[in-house]
Amino acid sequence: MPAIPTDPQLADLNQAYAQALATYGGKPDVTGVDIGYAYDGDTRLETFAVRVHTMDGSFGGDVPASALLAEAAAHALAPAPSHIGGVPLIFLKGNYRRYRRGASAPRRSASAPTPGISSLMAGVTPPEPAAVPTQQYVSPVQPGVNIAADGYTGGTLGLIVFDDAGTAYVLSCAHVLAPGGHPPKCSIIQPERLYSDLTHNEIGTLSKSIDDRDGDAATATWDPRYRTYNRPVFLTGANVQSSGTATIGARVEKCGSTTQTTCGLVDGIGRYFLDGGAGMDGFRVVSDPSLGACSNDVSDYGDSGAVWYRKSDSVGLGILTAGDLSVDDPKKQPAVASNLPTVLTRLGVRLDAPRSAG
Repeated sequence: MPAIPTDPQLADLNQAYAQALATYGGKPDVTGVDIGYAYDGDTRLETFAVRVHTMDGSFGGDVPASALLAEAAAHALAPAPSHIGGVPLIFLKGNYRRYRRGASAPRRSASAPTPGISSLMAGVTPPEPAAVPTQQYVSPVQPGVNIAADGYTGGTLGLIVFDDAGTAYVLSCAHVLAPGGHPPKCSIIQPERLYSDLTHNEIGTLSKSIDDRDGDAATATWDPRYRTYNRPVFLTGANVQSSGTATIGARVEKCGSTTQTTCGLVDGIGRYFLDGGAGMDGFRVVSDPSLGACSNDVSDYGDSGAVWYRKSDSVGLGILTAGDLSVDDPKKQPAVASNLPTVLTRLGVRLDAPRSAG
C-alpha cells in the first residue's frame, strides 16, 4: 500500500501549496503546481512534497528573488529541491495537454448504413470492432463508450447524470461535446462517425459546458428516440452513484474509448495549466505496478471524458481531461482529471437519479 499523508501533514502541505501556487502559478514555463509524492528521478518515494511541474523539470529564467530560492537565483540555476515552511519543494517534468485528436471528422452519408466500422478518415485506418468494443455502436448506451459531437472526433461518455427534475444527461469533457466552444443544438452521437456509419446514432443534444479553473466538462440532454441507457460503466460494471474528493494514494479505475479498462494511483492534487492555459484544479493519476496489468496503460487520446472512480467503492472522483506528453512512452503518461463534485455543481446535475429516471 502506498503511503497516505496524515491530517497534520496535509495541513502543512496545503499551506506550502498556497505559497508555491502564488509564487509559480502562471509563470511561462510552469505547467502545474500540486502536492503529492516526492520523486527521485522516475522513482516515486513514500514521502510528500510540494511539486512544481515545468516543461523540462527545472525552473530557470525569471526565478523569484525570495529567501526560498535565493541561492538558485544568485547562481542563475534551476533550483535544487528546497523547502517551504519545512515541506520539501521539488520540480517535475510535465507537459499537460488535452486529449484532442486532431481535425474534424467528415460527416458520413446516412443513405447506405453499414454495421460496424466505417471507411477511412484522414488516411487513418480505424481498429477492428472486435478489438475495441468501446468504439462500437452500443445499445443500451453505457458510460465508458465512444461518443462525439457529430462531425468531430470524439472521446468517452463519462456518466449518465440527472437534474433535479429527473431529466437525464450525458456527461463528458467540453472539448468532446462542445469542440471549439458551444455550438448551438449540437447533436451528440455514439459512436463517432469514424467508427460507424449507422443511421439514428444520436443520443443527445449539447446542453451546457464549462472550460475554466473548475474543469473542462459538458452535458448533453439525453435523446430517448433510438436507444436507452444503462448506468453501470461498460466492461467494469461499476455503478458510480456518488462523488467524492480525490486523495493522495487513492487507487482508481476508469473505462475509456481507447484504452478501455485501466487503473492507476492518485499521486498529486493541485492546479494544472493545460495547453499553457489559465489552470484547472484537479488531480494527477500515474501508473502503479502494484495494481497489476490494468495499470500498464493509464490513458490515451479518445479517453477524454472518462470518469475516474475509486476501485474500492466506485465513488466518482474526476473527469479525465489531459495527459502528460513529456513522457515518450504513451503507456507511462500520467493523466490529469478535473474534480467531479465541482463539475457536477457547476453543470447543475447530480448522480442520484430520481426513481422515475431509471
